Amino acid sequence: MELDYLEQKLANSSSFRVHFRSAGEETHYYYLLVTRNGETEDEQDFIIAAACEDNDVNARKIYENQLNSLIGSISHAAGYFHLDITDDKILKTGGTSAIVDILESDCTIDAFVRDTAQYIPKEQDRQDFIDAFCRNSMLENYNAGQVEITRISRCYYDDNIARISKYVVRLLINPSNNHLEGLLYGVDITRSQEEYETQVSIVRTLSSNYRDVYLLNLREKTLSIIKEEEGNEDGLKKKEDGSYSYKKFLAKYIEERVHPDDRDMLHEVLRLRNVRKRIRKKEEYKGNYRVKNGDEVHYYQFRVIRNEDSGIIVLGFLNVDDVVEAEIRQQKLLKEALDTAERANEAKTNFLRRMSHDIRTPINGICGMLEVADYYHNDINKLAECREKIRDASHLLLELINEVLDMGKLESGEIMLEEVPFNLYDIGQNVLKIIEKMAEERKIEITQDNIGVAHWNLIGSPVHVKRIMMNFISNAVKYNKEHGKIMLRCREISAEGDTAVFEFTCRDTGIGMSREFQEHLFEPFTQERVGGYSKYGSTGLGMSITMGLVKRMGGDITFESEKDKGTTFVITIPFKIDTEKREAEQKAKKSVCSIAGMNILLVEDNELNMEIVEFITQNAGAVVTKAWNGREAFEIFERSAEGCFDAILMDVMMPEMDGYEATERIRRLNRKDARTIPIIAMTANAFTEDKIRSKEAGMNEHIAKPLNTELVLQAVAKLVQPPVVD
Repeated sequence: MELDYLEQKLANSSSFRVHFRSAGEETHYYYLLVTRNGETEDEQDFIIAAACEDNDVNARKIYENQLNSLIGSISHAAGYFHLDITDDKILKTGGTSAIVDILESDCTIDAFVRDTAQYIPKEQDRQDFIDAFCRNSMLENYNAGQVEITRISRCYYDDNIARISKYVVRLLINPSNNHLEGLLYGVDITRSQEEYETQVSIVRTLSSNYRDVYLLNLREKTLSIIKEEEGNEDGLKKKEDGSYSYKKFLAKYIEERVHPDDRDMLHEVLRLRNVRKRIRKKEEYKGNYRVKNGDEVHYYQFRVIRNEDSGIIVLGFLNVDDVVEAEIRQQKLLKEALDTAERANEAKTNFLRRMSHDIRTPINGICGMLEVADYYHNDINKLAECREKIRDASHLLLELINEVLDMGKLESGEIMLEEVPFNLYDIGQNVLKIIEKMAEERKIEITQDNIGVAHWNLIGSPVHVKRIMMNFISNAVKYNKEHGKIMLRCREISAEGDTAVFEFTCRDTGIGMSREFQEHLFEPFTQERVGGYSKYGSTGLGMSITMGLVKRMGGDITFESEKDKGTTFVITIPFKIDTEKREAEQKAKKSVCSIAGMNILLVEDNELNMEIVEFITQNAGAVVTKAWNGREAFEIFERSAEGCFDAILMDVMMPEMDGYEATERIRRLNRKDARTIPIIAMTANAFTEDKIRSKEAGMNEHIAKPLNTELVLQAVAKLVQPPVVD
């Protein structure tokens, strides 16, 4: 800033700058501009101005960093050339190839590009190189917003071998003089290109199921065709490297092929910024859309896949008609299943609502008759009438509960069928004895006949056979009309080897069923009439249970029904033939069974049940010793003298020790009567598997609750002593 220095500088120049940095917490860049005042020649007449040049300095630093970074990243390049495009000259050359030293750098850019192109063997590639990297092309590309131009071709190297080379020019502005500059370089990509072509070949092979497959270049925003069944490139301008503008190609594809309702969606999901975002998170990005071909609509899926190793990004379009149709079928099946489940749930809800009513009906009858009996406590005839009505109501309630439990067992697959000998004729006659009492009350006539039956002795599950017969014939009575008719028929339709097939027919003249209800007859929890139980004694479970049992036995049920005219059921069931001709139950001679004088150990945890069984046995002349759980029963028996007890009546579900365990422990005692004493199960567990479980525990007989006095006495007498014949 000394005056002599300033005058000396202005003698040689009309102006000059002095750059300096400011002092303080932050560093800023400034310069002083010293310039003559106007046109005067007087060096002492001048102006000094100060200005901040932070932006200019930062721009220069960015430029220098960018340039140095570029040069550093291409240090392996065969050749690189720093160009001043604005001034049309070569600023600097470098590289690993000796050819760089041969090239003339003191010339125009176009001349330099033509000299370089002579090492490219194919004329078409050579001309393409000249057109791409000539001065005007670089200026036009930069003005159009492009900062990089790329070409790939073969090129001769120092060993005179043509290798695949990649040529790139990166364009940038020098802030010092605002000139457009370029860094042009070439690298040998033979190995990577061969790997790339191998990857493309693999993509082609693996994309055999795809209709169209394309390579994406996210940086260049271009798309190259690998496979295309229907051309989409007509009317599109192809770039120098053979690729197409991704945006234009996609727009044409969507406009010409995609269903109008899916066009906006596909435009959005395949927008490059969305593809970049999704592909960064995972290696695959896919979605579905529709293609409209005339009146036909087809389902397609796009997939964008990035190979982690090679970096290749592939866009494929796949026809998924088969998959979508299968999904539609599956959805239809799921909907049908859901509708069925909802109907079943609704039916179950309605059933529970009806059950609340139907269960209360017999309970209300029992409670009401007890009050009536209390009122007429001195009237013997009225008391007998009340007891009979209470007995009927309790039987109805038991039937209702049994059907609900049976349905639960069938639905869970837990119901077990026996394989024991039985006589089909005897079962049929036993069922008829029960049903005829119901039919007489309503003056219904029952006729029966048997056709071609050669095998009455069979092997199967007699309890469930009886249940099937009872359900069908009792329904024929319940839903019949006064003075109606029921025709029953049993026919053996075939017998091969050890199997006989039976056909049971039940035809009635009852109220019949509507066509609508016939479709739901065998569904659980369904009744054609609300309140069916209270009017007809029906729970809506009988037919479902019966169908389940018949199916489990390997049989089938068919039926015909007409409203107000009647219904005909035909049941077909195969049975094993009892080849040893054993009688399932010997037709017993009339006998008198007595338990008078017997000493019985009664095991029961429920006080009311204990009182009932104690009354039954004591009233028959037995002596009763009571135990309130399995452990107490075992200890009483263990302490007793051998032969003290004649029989044990054993409840099953008890605290401390259940009946099964108590029986097993008694049987293991080292005394003769422990192995021989009759033990009879008394339990509310009334299923076949419960009978099997009691047998496995060592019990001799199984009686289901509620207890039948006659059955209890017969079971004890049969096991303890032979019957006395009349």
